[in-house]
Amino acid sequence: FLIAGCNPRKPSYRGYILNILIATEILRSSGSKNDVVVMVRLSSSHRNTALPQKDEDMLKAGGVIIRYIPKVKEDNFYTAMIDKFRVLEMIEYSRVLFLDSDVIPYCNLDYMTANTEGPHATLLENAVIKWRGEPAAGAFFVLRPDLDDYAALLDIVAKKEKVRSDVDKVMGWGRNITSPDYWQAVEILDRRHHYKWDWYGVFADQGLLYYYTKYYKKRVSIIGSENVEHWSEPNSTITMQINEMHKPEVILDDLQMYSRPDFTVINRPCPSLHKRFKGTKSVPGHVPYSDYYHFTQKFKPWVGSGPNFNISSVNEPKNP
Repeated sequence: FLIAGCNPRKPSYRGYILNILIATEILRSSGSKNDVVVMVRLSSSHRNTALPQKDEDMLKAGGVIIRYIPKVKEDNFYTAMIDKFRVLEMIEYSRVLFLDSDVIPYCNLDYMTANTEGPHATLLENAVIKWRGEPAAGAFFVLRPDLDDYAALLDIVAKKEKVRSDVDKVMGWGRNITSPDYWQAVEILDRRHHYKWDWYGVFADQGLLYYYTKYYKKRVSIIGSENVEHWSEPNSTITMQINEMHKPEVILDDLQMYSRPDFTVINRPCPSLHKRFKGTKSVPGHVPYSDYYHFTQKFKPWVGSGPNFNISSVNEPKNP
């Protein structure tokens, strides 16, 4: 998780703390063994270097590890989105599943990292999901931490920022997407192949994530509503059974893509705490879409007309 721009004088960030605590309890109750870490960035306009003690105490009591990250010159949407990639600095872990701090899991999500490791892995070490109009959702993804990769990613960001604040619709973050290459949103909404860098968040996390995993690392599994695409370098050593069973569907000079429409390859030993989600017209009903909910914009329970979450009023739940 990440909470950026925390200012104790404007404690709106505390809704995210509560959401992370609830998410942690759900994960633990459904058998998760993975650590839960929140990256915290204090506001550049506040002199404090840590959260108020009561906030730290709540997170620690809930079993959440706090990892402070450096302040930035300007707190805004863009800098917060780029800070998501600090998960690459977490080299004490072999894989990290990043969740937005307004995501609530329905059950144990350990399978997302477990399926990217070992001789029976069914996903590559970097895994993303398609979303309604994007080829890679910035709210839910798996990366393999590596300090050299993080340094390279910062170079990619610096080169882009030196030229322009947004991204060119043709070259994007540094790649001209031409046929037979393409990007695709979740297929139940749009089956077309797209070639322009013009999706929501392309200038920030959702563009950088796609470029970094597919065109820099050249190893990524992209989960959609109808298949799982596996992109890697041609002739690379791949132990995944998925690629041994299927011929490549797309071959480029530096990439090849295998695809399989069988989602049973994603092993999900997850006792769910909710009635099985069947999907909607825009959200698939299979894993991992079925195992979490993303509170977006005004639908966050702690903003707008939602409940007034006052930290001082949060007590231990009463027995039913």
